[in-house]
Amino acid sequence: MGKKDFDTEKLKDIIQEAMSENGGKIGIDDAVELLRPHFEYDPDRSYETALKNKTRAVINSITGDDGARSCYANTGGLYLNIEMVDDPGEMAKIMKQVIAKLKGIVEAYKKIRGKMKQLDGQTSMFDEELEAVGAIIEA
Repeated sequence: MGKKDFDTEKLKDIIQEAMSENGGKIGIDDAVELLRPHFEYDPDRSYETALKNKTRAVINSITGDDGARSCYANTGGLYLNIEMVDDPGEMAKIMKQVIAKLKGIVEAYKKIRGKMKQLDGQTSMFDEELEAVGAIIEA
């Protein structure tokens, strides 16, 4: 199933509508059932997609002696082991991707933290964790 096989925006709307009817929550099985009528199964493409996803997962799980992830994909689909690559240009591309992901995580953190501040009586149980994350982000 390719990314262009169905209208993703329409499907996001369907899922968000269901979530709004259930207090902002949806289980994966319920979401699958909502998308099922819009899904056209192609076993050959599904096999290739599953194989590539598993391969990506294996490559992404390669770590260094410090336990930190070592392999990243560049924009051309080539995987680089940052412990072995000596090309500053390739390293800069990987750094740009990591920074973009970090910015996304920081924005998610800020959104969650803001929502938690709105919820009465529920911030105290998370204050310590929020402060720890905030210290990491600000470092």
